[in-house]
Amino acid sequence: MRQTTLKARGWRAFLWAGAVTGLALVSACGAELSQSFVHRSGVPSAFSYGAGGRDILTVILGNPFAMPKAETDEAVIDSIQGMNSGPATHFTTRPSENARAPYRIVILFDPPKTLVWRDLCGEAAALASEARDGRLHASIAFCVNESLYAHVDSSIPSTGSPDDPAFRKMMGRAAYLLIPPWDPMRHDACEAPVICP
Repeated sequence: MRQTTLKARGWRAFLWAGAVTGLALVSACGAELSQSFVHRSGVPSAFSYGAGGRDILTVILGNPFAMPKAETDEAVIDSIQGMNSGPATHFTTRPSENARAPYRIVILFDPPKTLVWRDLCGEAAALASEARDGRLHASIAFCVNESLYAHVDSSIPSTGSPDDPAFRKMMGRAAYLLIPPWDPMRHDACEAPVICP
């Protein structure tokens, strides 16, 4: 594993600038591009409370493959299961009663360029897919009620199957990057790792 560390000198000014309150991780591993954003403090503890040791509702929007959506959804869940940082959880489109209702993961394939990130945690039915530029894009969000806590934007060159290793790797990495292992909003947050296996 190759690991590079970016010093966060000057990050505090960036963390509070604009609509995005924090850029946690950036990964450019081969043809895959992934960028992770933290929008508020307390993401690791919120995920631990809402998803640790229990089901978490996973909403999958769009279907970039020429196959039934149910099969795509199953492949997506399989590619992220067990890949998150933080406590073990069970990603599922059909959570049991042990799930904490306000907490969910939302995955939107091929989001439009005009997507407003906070809309990932809003009315899911209003979000549409828009294929573009020869790449497969995915936006993945951690939501609590209508609040966006963190999200990841990832893309790879377009592929025809969710069984493609590049797709599975992208989704697994996105699940890992979504929940940072430390809170970048804390005073002692001084480093942001970029990890490429």
